[in-house]
Amino acid sequence: MKKFVYIIFFVFALPLTSCNANSNEKDVVTNLSPDEVDMLTYMREEEKLARDVYKFLYDTHGHFTFENIMQSEQTHMDRILMLLNQYGIDDPATGDYGKFSNSELQDLYNTLTAQGKVSLVEALKVGATIEDLDIKDLMEYSEKTQNPAILQVFDNLTCGSRNHLRAFVNNLNINNGTYAVQFISNDEYNSIINGSHERCGMNQQGMRQGKGRGQKGQGMRSGSGRGMRQGMGQNLNQSSTNMRQSKNRQNCIYQTTINNK
Repeated sequence: MKKFVYIIFFVFALPLTSCNANSNEKDVVTNLSPDEVDMLTYMREEEKLARDVYKFLYDTHGHFTFENIMQSEQTHMDRILMLLNQYGIDDPATGDYGKFSNSELQDLYNTLTAQGKVSLVEALKVGATIEDLDIKDLMEYSEKTQNPAILQVFDNLTCGSRNHLRAFVNNLNINNGTYAVQFISNDEYNSIINGSHERCGMNQQGMRQGKGRGQKGQGMRSGSGRGMRQGMGQNLNQSSTNMRQSKNRQNCIYQTTINNK
């Protein structure tokens, strides 16, 4: 009789433990490193830089490309803000257009708007410059974190910036202008410009595009670009999570069956 009681206890305890494991299914990161905090606060304002400059250039030249991409940059800002809120980080972005907490970005805004107001061609060059810089920064920051939430957002923002760079360069060509790449490598730049429009979204997982580390960029901010990475990590993690969840559901069903007998 005592052995039978032990068996019953083991059968009931095992599924109960599995059913309650759902709360720990995902590897939730609750703390960020100082570098991760810095990269999020910086990218929040860098995306604001893009939005604010494009608004200025749209108001100045009335070209539809600036209006369309300005709206996309607002979405980029919102995605970074979601991460700031998730980790309890203060938002550095002010509510005023053309105003920045980061003095480097404030100077860059002043420089780029002064250049862009000269002509439509110069404005389109400014747009290409911002996206060139944005891609470089996002790729470099992605090398410095293993946080899956940050990597997913940065991957999607990089994808969007590649589309924006194509749009500005295509419009430059239409208006007899050219752009000289400043921040990412020539190989990365040519791969982007010769590529097709990409579909980007928050649910995009899997292939990160890239081809190694680029050359050191020349321009207002120098830096080496990281090229396209192919990543299966998120898909593997998702598959592992799905398997655990499926196993837990089976255990829960088994427990219910025993309880109903």
